[in-house]
Amino acid sequence: MVYQRVAHYLWLKGDTYYFNRRVPKDLQGHYKASRIIICLKTSRKDRAIRAARSIAQRLEDYWLSLRLSKLYVPALHLVRDTPLTGPYSSCGTLSEALKLYLRLKGVNRDKTFHRGAERNIKSVIELLGDRPLDE
Repeated sequence: MVYQRVAHYLWLKGDTYYFNRRVPKDLQGHYKASRIIICLKTSRKDRAIRAARSIAQRLEDYWLSLRLSKLYVPALHLVRDTPLTGPYSSCGTLSEALKLYLRLKGVNRDKTFHRGAERNIKSVIELLGDRPLDE
């Protein structure tokens, strides 16, 4: 069987296109093989090129996330497990921010403006609690 390289990461085997790409050396520990070979199940070149580009982009995004997860973060030992809450925060809460927003921006506005702002903040408070803004 003759293999032909048609486009970037794309190989033609018989009438079927395959995606074929080497795993980068720094990420080979995450894979069982040194190459990624995927049958694209098409004999049309335009579909194969589009599928190969899509797979290559998703692999690049995934590999970037793997590389970033290994990245050394300076002063990581100083980061808190949980943020400070309660009296330690100098910022106002979400409900206080709503009152200030309505006082400053709600002048001469109709009821729907006030209801929309209150409904949106109420939804956030239900999910997260009435937290200080810096959290």
